[in-house]
Amino acid sequence: MKSVGQKSVGLSGEPAASERKIRLIPYWELDDIPSKSISLFINTDSMPEIDNDIAEHYMELIKDKGSNAFLSINQETQAHNHWVVQEWVEKAEGFRRVYRFPYWMLRGYVEELYQIADITPVSTRSDRRWWKYAR
Repeated sequence: MKSVGQKSVGLSGEPAASERKIRLIPYWELDDIPSKSISLFINTDSMPEIDNDIAEHYMELIKDKGSNAFLSINQETQAHNHWVVQEWVEKAEGFRRVYRFPYWMLRGYVEELYQIADITPVSTRSDRRWWKYAR
């Protein structure tokens, strides 16, 4: 809010307004959001510590509700004890990595940006389907 101004940011429970370009939504409200209505999902410092089934569901929500990108800033120093975000992204499919590098502010963390790639049929034939990335 300090970067873009309080009037530009809407918090959970506040009425939507046209001047609010950014909306912060907690995970428990994601199921109620229309498909492809979120331009950027951000997850920081949490995915490697949550249950695998919940993380897989979260990735499916990102794919369904997201229209553009997923930014992750999470630790990987405990990778022998936890999954890492890159593994969930690969398993979920439908994402294209834009970049991945060590996060400069925290040792052991990785920043990665993925484009949400819609896979849509471009033509169909009775004997096979043809798929391409929409973006």
